[in-house]
Amino acid sequence: MLRRLGVFAGSFTLEAAQHVASDDRLDAWAALDHLGGLVDKSLVLAEGDPVPRYRLLETTRAYALERLAEAGETEHVRRRHAEALLALLATFEKDNWRWRMTAAATVALAAELDNLRGALGWVASAAAGSDLVVPLAGASFHVWSATHHSAEGLERCLAVRHHLHEGVPTGDAARYWFAVAMLGQHAFRRESFDAALLAADLYRSLGDDSRRYDALLCASLQIRFASTVEVEQVVTEAMRLERPDWPVGQRAMLQRARCWWYARLGRFEEALACAQAHSAMRREGGLLLDEQYATANVALIELLLGRPEAALEHGRGAIAQLHALGAGGTVGHGLGHLHWAVMIALILLNRLTEAVAAGRMALKNLSPEGDGCQLLGALALLAALQGRLAAAARIIGRDDAIVARNGKVARPVSALLRSRLEPLLAGLGTNELSRLQGQGAAMRDDLVFKLGFGDDV
Repeated sequence: MLRRLGVFAGSFTLEAAQHVASDDRLDAWAALDHLGGLVDKSLVLAEGDPVPRYRLLETTRAYALERLAEAGETEHVRRRHAEALLALLATFEKDNWRWRMTAAATVALAAELDNLRGALGWVASAAAGSDLVVPLAGASFHVWSATHHSAEGLERCLAVRHHLHEGVPTGDAARYWFAVAMLGQHAFRRESFDAALLAADLYRSLGDDSRRYDALLCASLQIRFASTVEVEQVVTEAMRLERPDWPVGQRAMLQRARCWWYARLGRFEEALACAQAHSAMRREGGLLLDEQYATANVALIELLLGRPEAALEHGRGAIAQLHALGAGGTVGHGLGHLHWAVMIALILLNRLTEAVAAGRMALKNLSPEGDGCQLLGALALLAALQGRLAAAARIIGRDDAIVARNGKVARPVSALLRSRLEPLLAGLGTNELSRLQGQGAAMRDDLVFKLGFGDDV
């Protein structure tokens, strides 16, 4: 029992321990008894109440893995571990869970992060686990999301795409591409936009309108990589598929998609109405945290309407509500976009010291999602308004390089910032501006962020 438990990285549940350790020689009830004995001997630690999770100290785990190898059971037990994790994650893919993720469920998912990393690493490298790679990667989204490690999850999922082949079941392939799309929905990655469209086509072949709807809306949220015609096609198709009996939290996403479609068209009042509807539907669905996160869209559209005071009020109000709900200290993209909106509002109001503080909070929250570069336009304008024109030129050069790497990118908020920035940069002269932008294009992102905040580089 002890050697088999060595495959767990981090903590594990009682049910997972039984699944991994039991076999023809050791049934689930005997495994339960042995687990209790190991706890009594302090070889396994039980933590939490009333439902504990278990874990081994690293020294004990190293010893257990050595014994597992000596017994010739490593491949078999690691496969059992991956299968147990896949079964757990599949629970959260069921329709009755997809749109009612509770705080307790989020905590339970976050606790599996180390097990997911270990299991994905093994199935991707071991021949005995190759058939589990695509299903496990596809089911992994909720863990990466719960731990705000979407950027890591995207890299890990993209790293195993060569395991996709004609023999992979269509449902597993669709779920995999949808995970890639969701993990990259806030990142500057063309792969995630393409993945959303692939997932939508696969779900269409499966006759799954609900998940096709989700995939289409995920694609529409990455409109920075699509033309207005393409966005219109995607949104129109989603509207055709929507059913009134679907969960309100699911249907709310259409309002978010329409918000940014209208923003692309310059129809900002209609965009604002959709952003407000999105937030209200989140509240109607009982998703109180998501209601506040959705307020970031309201604030950003207010900026596009030329109302930074209103944007600041919305952004700071939502952040205060998140603190009141106990989520103010949580790191994540929802909070990051609120701080980003506040940062821009403060810049436009020429409250630059406050803008720096808001920008630092935005970067802290956006970076784990791979969306930190969203800040570059705001940082460039901040630097220019502080009189640091050379820094502003370098920062915008880096932003341009990222855009060039990913193809044509449309960002309404960035266009607003550029309209304020370009007259300031004109004072550098064409040749000097070009030289500085070239330097910035070659800079590392961490150094560009330091430059933006006025830190030593």
